[in-house]
Amino acid sequence: MTHPENTLPVTIAIPTYGREQTLINTIQSLLDLEQPAAEIIIVDQTQSHQQTTDDQLNQWHQQNLIKLIKLSSPSIPHAMNVGLLKAGYPTVLFLDDDIKAHQGLVAVHYLAQQDTDSQIIAGKVIQPWDDKQKLSDDGHQFNSDQETQVNHFMGGNFSINKNQAIESGGFDENFIGVAYRFEKEFADRWLEAGNKILFKPDAVIDHLKETSGGTREYGEHLTTIKPYHAVGAYYYFLVSPKIKNQSQQIRNRLLQSVSTRHHLKRPWYIPVTLIAELRGLFEAKKLARLGPRYISGKSEQNNSSPLRRV
Repeated sequence: MTHPENTLPVTIAIPTYGREQTLINTIQSLLDLEQPAAEIIIVDQTQSHQQTTDDQLNQWHQQNLIKLIKLSSPSIPHAMNVGLLKAGYPTVLFLDDDIKAHQGLVAVHYLAQQDTDSQIIAGKVIQPWDDKQKLSDDGHQFNSDQETQVNHFMGGNFSINKNQAIESGGFDENFIGVAYRFEKEFADRWLEAGNKILFKPDAVIDHLKETSGGTREYGEHLTTIKPYHAVGAYYYFLVSPKIKNQSQQIRNRLLQSVSTRHHLKRPWYIPVTLIAELRGLFEAKKLARLGPRYISGKSEQNNSSPLRRV
C-alpha cells in the first residue's frame, strides 16, 4: 500500500522481460516503501504473461499505482530510452525487475540528485552470493559501504537526470541481445562529457537473480551457439573511445571465452563457444559500421504508449 503524502518526485523505470511473480514482488516492495516514488513505469517487453501477472499489473495500472507500457520486442536499451522519455519527473531511477528494495532507496537517490550536478548516482546491489566486498577499479562490484566516485554503474540500481540523459543521447540501442556492456559505453560517454558517477552505499537493493526471464531468456552463455551474449562486448570494443587497442581486446576476449573451468572440463563446448563469439564479432562489426542508435524523442513518443504494443 502506498502513502501518497510521503511520495517523492522520482520516476522509477523498470524494463521487464519474461518475469512473472518476481516482477509482482519487485513492484510490491517499491509500493511498500515508507517514502515511495511518485511514479513507477513498467516497460514490459513480454509477449504473454501468466493470467495472474496480467491481472495484477492491469489492476495497479488502473489504480494509477504504476504506468504500464507494452513494447513488441525485447531490447534493454530501447526500453530504458522509453522509460526516460515517458518519465514525469526529472530524477529517473532505473531498477531491475527481480529485486527487493531496502527502505530509503528512493529517498537516498532523490536527495543525492539534489546535491549533485551532472552525476549518475549508483546504488548498492547485493547479490545472493555476496559477502561484503570492495569496489573494484573498474566499478564491477557494488556491495561496498564506501561512498566514492566510480567510472561505471550497474543498470539495476542507478538514478540520473532525465533531461541530461536525453541530451547525452540516451542508451545506444545497438546493444542487442543481453546488451552486455551497454552501461559501460554510456558511462564512458557520460564521463567524457565531464560528468561524474557517485556510488552511494545507502541506496540498497537485493538482486534476486531470477533464473528465468530477463537476459536468461537468451540461454546460458557457456553452452549456446547464439551470439547474443557476445555481440555487446565486441561492439563496445569497436565504439568506445576508452578502448585504445581494439584488435588486442578482441583477441583477449576470444581467448578468455574458451579458457574457463567449464571448457576445461567439457572441451567439446570449445567450438560451440568460438562459433558464438565469432558470430557476435561479425554482428558487432555490422552494427558499428551503421553507427550508434541513440535516443530519438519524437519517434519514441509516437511509438510507445501505456497498454499499447508497438
